[in-house]
Amino acid sequence: MKNELKRIFKSKLLTATLVAVIILPLIYGILYLWAFWDPYGKMENLPVAIVNEDKCAYKSDKSDKEQYCFGQELVDKLKEEKDMNWQFVDSETAEKGLENKKYYTMATIPKNFSENILSVDTDNPQQAQIEFKSRQASSFMASKFTDTAFDKIKAALNEKISKEYFDNIFSETRDSIKDLKKAADGASDLADGLLEAKDGSNDLYDGIDKANSGAYDLKNGLNSLRDGSGKITDGANNALNGVNQLSTGTNNLGAGQSAVISAINAYISAHPEASTSAELQTALVAATKVNGGISQLKTGLSSLSVGVSNIATGSASLQDGLSSAVDGSTTLMDGLAEIKDGEKELGDGLTDAYDGSVELRDKLNESIDKNISKTDEVKNTVQATVMSAPVDIHDISIDIVNNNGTGFAPYFIPLALWIGGLATFFLIDLTFKSKKIIKEFMPKLWLSLIISTLQFVTLDFVLIHFLGLQVNYFWQFIGFTLLLAWCFTLIQMILVLAFEMAGRFIGIVLLMLQLTSCAGTYPLETAPEFFQKISPYLPFTYAVSGLRELISGSNLNLIMFDSRIILYIILFVLVLIFTYLLKPVKLSLVNIKKLCCSKTKKRK
Repeated sequence: MKNELKRIFKSKLLTATLVAVIILPLIYGILYLWAFWDPYGKMENLPVAIVNEDKCAYKSDKSDKEQYCFGQELVDKLKEEKDMNWQFVDSETAEKGLENKKYYTMATIPKNFSENILSVDTDNPQQAQIEFKSRQASSFMASKFTDTAFDKIKAALNEKISKEYFDNIFSETRDSIKDLKKAADGASDLADGLLEAKDGSNDLYDGIDKANSGAYDLKNGLNSLRDGSGKITDGANNALNGVNQLSTGTNNLGAGQSAVISAINAYISAHPEASTSAELQTALVAATKVNGGISQLKTGLSSLSVGVSNIATGSASLQDGLSSAVDGSTTLMDGLAEIKDGEKELGDGLTDAYDGSVELRDKLNESIDKNISKTDEVKNTVQATVMSAPVDIHDISIDIVNNNGTGFAPYFIPLALWIGGLATFFLIDLTFKSKKIIKEFMPKLWLSLIISTLQFVTLDFVLIHFLGLQVNYFWQFIGFTLLLAWCFTLIQMILVLAFEMAGRFIGIVLLMLQLTSCAGTYPLETAPEFFQKISPYLPFTYAVSGLRELISGSNLNLIMFDSRIILYIILFVLVLIFTYLLKPVKLSLVNIKKLCCSKTKKRK
């Protein structure tokens, strides 16, 4: 080992190689760990488009005048949290940005978002959805990041909305229990009232029974009274006949008495001497008094006749009224009988109603007891937190990557071809023995290109036919990987030509830089700024981008752009190779040192 170390340290080239070999794992490890140290911690750099088309809505309950804008609430929440680089744009801008890789994902909050959330209180509840659209061909891992982010957003939104919703339900349930309690109290009052009504109906039954008996007695009394009034009428009529006869006799008596007086007066006139007769004068005076009494008798009889006539008329009217009263008392008795029957039915109905009200009261109290245990406020709060969510993510992603192998193929294909190019020049010797360098070089060039062609053919054949890699653009994929194989082989060639052994080391370092800055695994936005800066100047960036579109994507413009960049690199490297071959300068460490020393001596 001592002799081997002496041999190495005697040669500056071997010493430099030893140092390079020692620090190579360090460089490899440092670059990888630095680039991928914490990609999840830099997810806020990932650009995601948010399109809010939601229109505010009102609850179906017309008494609630509050306007609900859940879409805007979500936007405000995203602005506060900044889990990603949210870009709030319109739909057209988001679609274009997704297509040209400005955004990794776009999320659209639809017009009916708030309306659907509020529909949970209606007869036709609808699940609110957020449209999630990613383009996995742009970055397989970025789509996974955004998937995770939106799952968290959905979970948080679901938790908030469902908690508010179920809190409202339980609040209404508690209010309904209060109403049920009032209903139960009312049922109790109803039962008490029905009980009192039942007792009153019993009293009413007894009263109607007594009224019925009284009506029967009234009818009998009215019949007796009607019969007595008939007798009065008959007696009055007889009395009226007697008064009429007496009046006739009195009239006759008055006429006779007047005749007597007239006869006396005539006799006196005929016999004047008789006027002095005391007997005759006494008879005349007596006759005159009798005549006056007869006149008074006639007047009394006339009054008596009127009174008796009135009695007869009144007794007749009384008899008619009593007949009507008897008929009315009969109707009254019939009505009281019907009332009595109806009251009995009322009593039976009140009994049934009372029994039903008691059952209602008991059932309401039983329902209250059951619901009180289900609507405990603390328990409801816990239930509202864990109940199912009303919001879902509707995934309408495009350019889908089928699996992890397909997702990482654009990253490992350039890696494999670069390693192939690096290994090629362990086989091909790029030193030239004759002065005709171009002539000696051309076979080496063609051989290296043939080897790289065989490498890409073998790689593509195994990937497609054995691993089952599916590509969207097959022949374009074949052509693009051919360009990559030639490009990477030519880059290795110029490095080995210019730097000899050190060129191989530079090729490995360049590989590490490209692997960490091409966004083949994690999105470039999650890498340190250094890798983001160098990414546009390295071929792997365009190799990975083009392969993604060819395998899983659909952006032909981007494929053409990446293909042109690779072609330009090939042409540029060819120019460098032939320029170098026409004026070769060995840029080995030894020669670099000699050049530096010679320049230093000239300055002195």
